[in-house]
Amino acid sequence: MKPGAIQTDNVRLLTVETVLTQKVNDGRSGQEHVSPLYLSCSTTQALEYLKKIVPQQIGKIRATAQRYNMEFRTPYPVLADVSKQVCRAKVELVDFHGTEAICKTFRPGRERYLEREVKARELGASLPEVSRLLEVGPHYLVFERYSNRMERILSPRAPFSPHGLLPLWTIERVRAVILHYRRLGYECIDLNPQDLIYDPCQGLKIIDFEFLQPGTDEIESLKGNYAWYDVPSRFKGDLPISVHQGSYHERWFPYTGLPRTLCLNKLPRPVLTMVRSAALVPLTLDGLRRVSWQHIQRLVRN
Repeated sequence: MKPGAIQTDNVRLLTVETVLTQKVNDGRSGQEHVSPLYLSCSTTQALEYLKKIVPQQIGKIRATAQRYNMEFRTPYPVLADVSKQVCRAKVELVDFHGTEAICKTFRPGRERYLEREVKARELGASLPEVSRLLEVGPHYLVFERYSNRMERILSPRAPFSPHGLLPLWTIERVRAVILHYRRLGYECIDLNPQDLIYDPCQGLKIIDFEFLQPGTDEIESLKGNYAWYDVPSRFKGDLPISVHQGSYHERWFPYTGLPRTLCLNKLPRPVLTMVRSAALVPLTLDGLRRVSWQHIQRLVRN
């Protein structure tokens, strides 16, 4: 690093700045490019800006920031960062009293998401698919670590598709999990295939329940569930941004190969297998369109 250079300690903000700049300048010529947003790239730089803007409040701001940092610290030695996106919590592989485990540390103010994770384990204690908690802290949870070998059991796989289909038995178990919580008056909002992992020894596990929330009533049917259907406008709880990307067709169909109606009730596996064979055709076409579009984008960038 050059002398006097400022080290970046928040790449996420710079990523946001880059994405927004690209969106604003989409379709503009090089001479027309503008920089709509400028963000500090480090804590040091941010404090320098704040000293000039609100010098009388800098002490209070520094103390608040330090308190937030302390509350967001991982309570155990970190072995690896396994976070996908650090929105409400970071996820890390830690040394938990000599055993590898997963620690999920929530940002200050996001305690309700932690409470939902705990509630899901309480309500789903009888379900083998619900991942197990080892410790509950004020701002963190420690989970049992599982080996994820999901890619080994995804089959068949349509040409040009990035992944295969979930085995029928896993779909049956997801049905059972959603229905279990519905019968207790809860909805598995934002449950998606990325929340499923397969451990060769422990079996199928569901690892994320941050948006598990009470529904309208105790329901004995899968029809209308908030994991596979759009969440009704009358719902006043927390909703993830991804909920607007489609509940079933966009998120689940590429993994099930089944129309939603065929997932609502238990049907003979030979019938479902035959339907999935036919579904490989549209999945192949979708994959081909995606690959073609990615190729076109690379050509445009080059």
